[in-house]
Amino acid sequence: MGEIQLLYKKILKLPDSVRNIIFEYNVDHRKNFAKTLKIIPLNGVVSRINYIFERYYIHNEYEYIQHALDLNLDDKDYVYKILKTCSCCNMKKKRDKRETFFNINCLCLCHDTCFFLE
Repeated sequence: MGEIQLLYKKILKLPDSVRNIIFEYNVDHRKNFAKTLKIIPLNGVVSRINYIFERYYIHNEYEYIQHALDLNLDDKDYVYKILKTCSCCNMKKKRDKRETFFNINCLCLCHDTCFFLE
């Protein structure tokens, strides 16, 4: 199933009032919201990861974190792609553009989760 179909399925689960706002969105104003639109996917993925980590570390529902991620993420490639866009810590903000994501000694959630997803 394509990305558009998956997105549409997720939109259908939203309340009617939220769906109406999404469907009425005027694309002409996109440039005004470019930064916000980039942040939304990352915040959504981080929220999902936090939920999985909480179930693993606090509630001990899974034996291994890898197992928790495997069972709860059906779109690992998407999650990986979005997490690699993060610049949540100062180390990533200052990095040389030629430096790869994994050559940074960073302990943030985004960085660590990408290691588990590889």
